[in-house]
Amino acid sequence: AIVERYWTAHIGLVTEDDIKMCSTEEKALIDLLIDTGGTRLGTVDRNVALSLYSRGLIYLLVPVNDDDLISVPPLENFVMNRVIGDYFETLLYKIFVSI
Repeated sequence: AIVERYWTAHIGLVTEDDIKMCSTEEKALIDLLIDTGGTRLGTVDRNVALSLYSRGLIYLLVPVNDDDLISVPPLENFVMNRVIGDYFETLLYKIFVSI
């Protein structure tokens, strides 16, 4: 997976059963995220963070500043069906309208 050091990791929904399945390193990262409210990925073990991310125990935020430039390449053969309940299509529509 492509993740950058400046992305931030935040605690997701973690249950007691999830904690029982975690390694010592994963538990330490979960504790850190609970205590700090989030941390940059460059300051923690990447493999531990990706392991927790793949199980949905943490989520990642990509910081975007007001002066950042975002480029969306043309989508070939994209058709907007506007299917109700399709969250990904709704997100794409909002992005295209705002550009």
